[in-house]
Amino acid sequence: MVIKSILTMLNEMSQKPGENYLHRTYLPGYATSVTRTFQQIPAEIARKLRLIMSDVDGTLTADGEYFSPDVVEIVARLQEKGITVGLVSGRTLENGGVAQVSQEGDLVELGYSRAPAWAAVTRLKAVFPGQISERKDNAFRTVDVTIHTGGIPVEELKKVAPGVQIADSGYMVHVMGEGISKGGTLAKILDKITGRPYGKNEVMVCGDSPTDISLFKIFPVSVRVLNPQLSAEQLQMMEGTAAYQSEQNIEKGFIQVAEYILASYKTQQ
Repeated sequence: MVIKSILTMLNEMSQKPGENYLHRTYLPGYATSVTRTFQQIPAEIARKLRLIMSDVDGTLTADGEYFSPDVVEIVARLQEKGITVGLVSGRTLENGGVAQVSQEGDLVELGYSRAPAWAAVTRLKAVFPGQISERKDNAFRTVDVTIHTGGIPVEELKKVAPGVQIADSGYMVHVMGEGISKGGTLAKILDKITGRPYGKNEVMVCGDSPTDISLFKIFPVSVRVLNPQLSAEQLQMMEGTAAYQSEQNIEKGFIQVAEYILASYKTQQ
């Protein structure tokens, strides 16, 4: 999770292809059966938030390439209110496999190995010859392996590669060792982010796809940002996973939630 210079990153990504920029160094609530609209987040809880951790693809950007000027602006306004904003992405943070607290800092040692993922991919290639191949972005990864699946359903892949996680984020398929998750890693490094303990009620997590569900299970102020680009199966998996959800889609959904958080300060005046 890179926190301190997220505005610099967002500004650059509003002008440069996101994949090239994100691959440089940037890394980075309790699920309910009935998800409420973000407008049901109590104002007193909204005002206590000090950290927002957000997924990237499908949450802050629709095309995976650029952040809109509106996203850059809302993040700046949040940080002016003293709310730190960070990223927890499957693209560069490997769904919790990698963590970095500051741009200049070293990677946090999490004890994860890439060996189980590579072994599983080797097995998948043998079972599905000519259909499984690695994505080019693996050159930038250290823990998970991303693959092209040739249209083979993830559930079929899981049957022949036990002992690992295989997850479809809606943008790519990730293979990674067991026990790795965005939520688990964020909980591990939470105290390192600004050098003081954070209560879980001071943190809001935002995401759109099944790879974000681990965040929703751990942090009570969780927001599902609607993403109609997901498959029907993925949309079904997301039902009831977060405490709250946006009304608009993707970056517009994130922005309306952030606007609501900022507006909560006005109700106090």
